Amino acid sequence: MKKTYIKLVTAGLALSAVLTADAAGIFTVSNREIFLDGSAFEVRGMCYQPTPVGEDVTAGPPHGDYYTAAYSNLWARDFANLRNMGANVIRGYGWTIGEDHSDFLDAAYNGGDQSLYFLVNKWINPATDWSNTSDVNALVAEWESIATELKNHPAVMGFLVGNEVNWQNGNGTNPDFWAAMNQIAGAVKAEAPDKLVSVAITDELGQVQTCDASMTHLDFWALQVYRGHAFGNFFADYEVRSTKPLVITEFGYDAYDAANGAEFADDAELPSDAMEYLWRELRYNRAVVSGGCVFEYADEWWKVDGGNPSVHDTTGWPGGAFIDGEGNEEWWGVFRVLDNGAAPDILEPRAMFYRLAAIWNDPFPPVFQQTGVSNGVLQTRLSVPEHLRAQPLRLQMSGDFNTWSTAARNSPSNTLESYSPAITLTASETNQEIRVFLEHDPSAALSFDPHNLLSNGGFEEVNSLDWLTWGTLSTDVARDGSRSLKLAAAGGFTGLSAYQTISALPGEEYNLSGYMYTPAPMPSDITLGRLKIVFRDESGTDLPPASISIGASGGSTYPGAESLPVLDSTSPAGVWVFTEAQAVAPSNTVTASFYIFNIDQSPSTMYFDAIEAVEIEEVPDIGNAAFFRFTNSGR
Repeated sequence: MKKTYIKLVTAGLALSAVLTADAAGIFTVSNREIFLDGSAFEVRGMCYQPTPVGEDVTAGPPHGDYYTAAYSNLWARDFANLRNMGANVIRGYGWTIGEDHSDFLDAAYNGGDQSLYFLVNKWINPATDWSNTSDVNALVAEWESIATELKNHPAVMGFLVGNEVNWQNGNGTNPDFWAAMNQIAGAVKAEAPDKLVSVAITDELGQVQTCDASMTHLDFWALQVYRGHAFGNFFADYEVRSTKPLVITEFGYDAYDAANGAEFADDAELPSDAMEYLWRELRYNRAVVSGGCVFEYADEWWKVDGGNPSVHDTTGWPGGAFIDGEGNEEWWGVFRVLDNGAAPDILEPRAMFYRLAAIWNDPFPPVFQQTGVSNGVLQTRLSVPEHLRAQPLRLQMSGDFNTWSTAARNSPSNTLESYSPAITLTASETNQEIRVFLEHDPSAALSFDPHNLLSNGGFEEVNSLDWLTWGTLSTDVARDGSRSLKLAAAGGFTGLSAYQTISALPGEEYNLSGYMYTPAPMPSDITLGRLKIVFRDESGTDLPPASISIGASGGSTYPGAESLPVLDSTSPAGVWVFTEAQAVAPSNTVTASFYIFNIDQSPSTMYFDAIEAVEIEEVPDIGNAAFFRFTNSGR
């Protein structure tokens, strides 16, 4: 989340290579944290089972074990994508005892350069008789064998015993099951003390609390959580149930829109928005969670029960947490898969690939290729890596090298949009690069017209996760277009809201404005509607604004700039009321969040429309020369 300038690119890349180099691969835990060779480690993981079209992993070995030389054409293809994304952990599934996995692990480790650390997983029969000593001992022997094979390889992070076995056959409430899991974990840990061990279970925090004290050999809890586009109270709930480190070993959002019978629009942009919200929550809760593994790398066509592994089935299961009401088993991939006959399947990146690359990689500034002046017009060519297209670039302009104003930025879209008719920006893609051509015409009018930083501020797009909200889109009333955002609250300070978050830098000034509406007179208590700007640092802590020029302060308890006027008992019913706030980002700011609130002491229904957030920019005083720079603060 650091601010990076162009002149730092060479030094920054060299430093990164040194810092990520690893010679030992020793994983340990302390308190709630995971460490690699003594340094705190964030799991940026990808669930990886690249099942080719036409194969069914349920047919048994070797299907499902894609980590041998026989499948090197797959993982050799995929490792470059994973490294471009910034992943550092691969969470596996199938594993065949006795097979040679050394080529896969060596390639994953890559001599310590951008290593992909492997979490080994193997299926366990959920119908095992956990009270039968010989059955449990057989499993212990299997896992001891796996640990013996892998304990000295630096690419191995650790071992996940089974996958969601707790939710089958009543295992999660069976003390014998948990005793067996702890026995297996203890055997693995004794054989491979420099690696980690856990049991991959479903979202069952009650089981975590019940069994936590007895699971003495688990290094961390591995939970698989599917709660839609937000984790909700999951981390706060976990924190009071266990003091062990936590890794979310599966989470994600599928790419199929069951409501419309097709993949979500714009290369499944809605799931990528959801992933950004989820990953932001992981980082805001880093004191409790050490990262997670996104489910999953590529679509798998075998997963629908009774389906054809050569057909991309759309059958789903009820999933109320998802916007379309379904989870679609064969559509979770960061990459979509195209059948390519006998050759390896063709992979096409969805929007989530670019979003994860933007989140997981350090900010990467553009590289200048050519600069000159033609007929008094500055012409500059530059490029950025294509896989980092979703990182939020800014073009800044100055007349004195001291005071800089933003003249273009690529948020919320991935296209740089100029704020001034004096500046023209065009882009093209070639050879894994995005090439940008900048022209500045000093004879053109230098006026700035900042664009709305919010997506879907008019709430006309129905299937959109641009707003993280507990409200609904409504056609009851609208100021512009045909829809508005409806926040119908039950009272008791449930605090219904909607918000979007962008990257921000200290000293930047933002204005948030929009319209509010109540169909009936508001109660005469602490029930009100308003907008709010909240700045946060890298750890997710709310920061008091450096200054507020429009609106009111939220105070020390709820820092931020709150809009005025509010929608309350003094507001007219049936009339759209304009409100706004304006504030400057303080030191240590990395994000700005723009909120819509229904603060509901009493039951109330409010509507909001035409919401706009802009960066306030002064037109720079350009004399004999204009100076430009690109900055990137990361996501």
